[in-house]
Amino acid sequence: MAARELWPLTGPTMAFGPEDMRSFQAPHNDPLVVQLKIAAAMVRQVLIDTGSSVDIITLKCFKKLQYTEKDLEAAGTPLVGFGGQPTYPVGMKKLAVQIGEKDNSGTVDVTFLMVDVLMAYNVIIGRPILSAVKAVIAPYLLLMQFEPDDGRVGYYLEIRKWLANATMSA
Repeated sequence: MAARELWPLTGPTMAFGPEDMRSFQAPHNDPLVVQLKIAAAMVRQVLIDTGSSVDIITLKCFKKLQYTEKDLEAAGTPLVGFGGQPTYPVGMKKLAVQIGEKDNSGTVDVTFLMVDVLMAYNVIIGRPILSAVKAVIAPYLLLMQFEPDDGRVGYYLEIRKWLANATMSA
């Protein structure tokens, strides 16, 4: 087996401090759930999941983004993790995802696997996107830092912080 080439890591310094502390019912074991701009729409109920090796979107959410199954490419590899049984994706599609808001955002093209299953989230963001935006997550704070397009440090709070201001539910 050939050794993998090492690449130097680059990016801004990210740290969490007292200014990031917010009021929570403690102790908590809550997931980090946010809203993201996918294609041209704000999508709620997006789970940030560092345990997922793929990025997933439900077929129902995909259709609310004004796409159809005809827009999908074939995806033949099953996913395992939904109840332990293999789940076969309906297909896959590359979509633009904006993480953050306006001048504090990063945009990446993401290949989502589409699943036609009932789940609590519209989208599961896994390690591919998180690595692309150099995300650092503090589960205790329900906070994510990332590198926006301008190279500074961007902050993303979990959805309860600003759910009342959400514009569209997909």
